[in-house]
Amino acid sequence: MDSYAHAQTVNIFIQEIEHALGLGPTKQCPLREFLTIYIKNIFLNQVLAEINKEIEGVTKASDPLKILANADTMKMLGVQRPLLQSTVIVEKTVQDLMNLMHDLSAYSDQFLNMVCVKLQDYKDTCTTAYRGIAQSDEKLVISASWAKDDDITRLLKSLPNWINMAQPKQLRPKREEEEDFIRAAFGKESEVLIGNLGDKLIPQQEILRDVSDLKALANMHESLEWLAGRTKAAFSNLPTAQTTLCLLSSRVHCFHYLIPLAKQGNYAIVANVESMDYDPLVVRLNKDISAIEEAMSASLQQHKFQYIFEGLGHLISCILINGAQYFKRISESGIKKMCRNIFILQQNLTNITMSREADLDFA
Repeated sequence: MDSYAHAQTVNIFIQEIEHALGLGPTKQCPLREFLTIYIKNIFLNQVLAEINKEIEGVTKASDPLKILANADTMKMLGVQRPLLQSTVIVEKTVQDLMNLMHDLSAYSDQFLNMVCVKLQDYKDTCTTAYRGIAQSDEKLVISASWAKDDDITRLLKSLPNWINMAQPKQLRPKREEEEDFIRAAFGKESEVLIGNLGDKLIPQQEILRDVSDLKALANMHESLEWLAGRTKAAFSNLPTAQTTLCLLSSRVHCFHYLIPLAKQGNYAIVANVESMDYDPLVVRLNKDISAIEEAMSASLQQHKFQYIFEGLGHLISCILINGAQYFKRISESGIKKMCRNIFILQQNLTNITMSREADLDFA
């Protein structure tokens, strides 16, 4: 997509100019202001026009299910089975839009909407093409009719060959008891299909006689499975980055409060009212941890919530132990105050993780 390459180059160029001029986030160079207007008024429409032209060029062909990607494309993608040229173009379009979402993040909503619309359009294209094969004279061929039968599809998905297709394993000799199980399972399939047909004859027009139609269906299957995998992989990186950022943010809060506590705190104190108080930095850290806990518990599944907080006690312990080198002097009252600080943090984390934060005992 030419527009993507140009936008990426200009964006990098502007960043270099702003860095050279020492401009902060509150002041932009005139070129960036021009680019913002250009993107809103021209670029977004230009991107949409380009992807429409690319996709329609392969999906509006007379028989899109018969046009396959060439050998060089297949080799570059590292796939072993033919893919539809239309699927390859759609996947490339999705990747280009994902790159634009990253490089022009202020417009990520618009680019994401384009991704969703194009994927839905392609799904509709494939559905129409499938119906063109599965229907004869406005009536489903018998195999397509059976494919829509819930009882038949439920049975087929329980058979060994479906399981092997969905989760392929290396070929290995079958043990005798496995063969008996498989034979019984396929016997059930035969029984259901024979019972479903009864004593009816199948008219010629209800059979898929053209093998090229079956080949087209097989190509569509491999292509859509590949597209689904690539799209899922592209989007799965986003939630991974988000949970990682949440985890690291909780860690950064600990560094933010506890390093000054060690470097600037006064623990060479005598026994007085002040020595009985928690350190203000610890109180603020505890408040932040509780706020993060409240936000995460309302938003994340339990195992992901646990991921954010597990190990936090160990990090706090390490920061405090490493920070001890900065204490020039520490009195008995100072030790007691630090113990109270550790205890309140330990108590809060224990309530969050529902397990005793033993790592803080070492601090």
